[in-house]
Amino acid sequence: MSQVIPFIPRNNYELTELDRLLYSFRSAARILDLNTEDIAALTPQPENCLVEFNNKPWQAVIPKQEFVNLFISDRRAKSRVLIATKHLDNKNKWTVWNEEANTRYEITVYRDKVVCTCPDWDNQSLAFGHTQVCCKHCYSVLAQIGYGSLKDYLKAWQENGALSKLQRTMNRKT
Repeated sequence: MSQVIPFIPRNNYELTELDRLLYSFRSAARILDLNTEDIAALTPQPENCLVEFNNKPWQAVIPKQEFVNLFISDRRAKSRVLIATKHLDNKNKWTVWNEEANTRYEITVYRDKVVCTCPDWDNQSLAFGHTQVCCKHCYSVLAQIGYGSLKDYLKAWQENGALSKLQRTMNRKT
């Protein structure tokens, strides 16, 4: 279970929603290959996070990008055990079932985003400040349609992307 950041950061840095989403003792411990019990405090800063240790005279600074990379890889890994089923009546809708947690969420695939009804998708959207986010349920659907990332899917829909070209070809034939 992730621990809450134990104190307000120094230097008058105000925690953002993204900080609250990314930074946890568990994540810092995984990045540093330590036990969570070894960490005394996390202090988020604009581009990194200061890690203080129990019974150690030194500190570590982890770049924010390391936390982002871990965040993304965790969701991709968790997506592999989910069951994604396409709706027969709507080609853009999917249901993703997590057998272990016995939860189901609805995913809608658009040209410029993939939207999920799960709380993680909402939290990411709030934290990142846009809707181009990807929870584990979205990664599951993207894998089913042949994409390893949201970035690859969105690139395919850009003006010269494969999906955009295919759609223009199909429109000309009809």
